[in-house]
Amino acid sequence: MISDDARKIVSEYDTRRIRVGVLGSHSALEVAHGAKQEGFETVVVCQKGREKTYTKHYRNLFDHVMLLISSRKWRNLSRLRN
Repeated sequence: MISDDARKIVSEYDTRRIRVGVLGSHSALEVAHGAKQEGFETVVVCQKGREKTYTKHYRNLFDHVMLLISSRKWRNLSRLRN
């Protein structure tokens, strides 16, 4: 059940601008698949060097790929790729 507060908040969203974002993982593929079935654009955030999974093999599932470039995993957001 959706509360009245949640319903009010969601009603104010511009549905044309909603994106489903995920961190790169096996679960990201499942989430993106469902999001695409529902008509949403998708964004995946992954570590530089691991983007091939999302830019080549599963390009049909991800509209945007954000790369993290850092010597420490998941530290600095770098750029958005279309």
